[in-house]
Amino acid sequence: MLYIEVREHIYIYSIEIPGPGGMPVGTNGKAMLLVLNLYGATGDPYYLTAGRRFYDWMEAYLHDPELDIVWNSWLTQPEARLDKAVYSYNTGLLLQGAVALYGYTGDRVYLDNARRLAEGARKFYLPETEDGAAANRDLPWFYLVLLRGYQALYDLDGDPKYVDIFIRWMDWARRNARDAAGLFYNDWSGKKDESATPKWLLDEACIPEYFVRAALIRREVVPAALPR
Repeated sequence: MLYIEVREHIYIYSIEIPGPGGMPVGTNGKAMLLVLNLYGATGDPYYLTAGRRFYDWMEAYLHDPELDIVWNSWLTQPEARLDKAVYSYNTGLLLQGAVALYGYTGDRVYLDNARRLAEGARKFYLPETEDGAAANRDLPWFYLVLLRGYQALYDLDGDPKYVDIFIRWMDWARRNARDAAGLFYNDWSGKKDESATPKWLLDEACIPEYFVRAALIRREVVPAALPR
């Protein structure tokens, strides 16, 4: 059984649920990717089974089949209910899991799910703007997790449709949403003047990964030369 306890609350799906607290995608999704990476490294089928169990639970209970995005959590206190907060990283995590599971199993259900999630996230989180500016539907470091999912799909099928949106947004933000010290705004559209606003470390710490991933996508660096 796989579970993690944080502050005396069970936050990851296990056969012991319902437990106290809730089961957010932020923890379940990362646990899913961890065990799938362990399967890739070891070939131990236990990890593949565990990864599928995490994925299947989130797909069944937290994936909205109409919007094709992923809700935030299943809450267990004070009553069992769906937490419909929306964060782009939730869909990004399930998208990464679907791509990984397709790669490991060859089951096209996972590929079809990945493509549905990718399109649903595009419509919900990556709206087109008249001037081409980046939208501001979520935090930059949340969006980064969605980019990871899109990059995984791009590495699989070679379609740049989704990663190109992020690269355009990054170029826009680099030109239009930085202060005099070169730090990026929280709002990548640049339409809010944040030149004198103190910057959040999490908004800045994600920037190097964005540009490394863009360089990998554009084949400006050799993928094998950098850790993934």
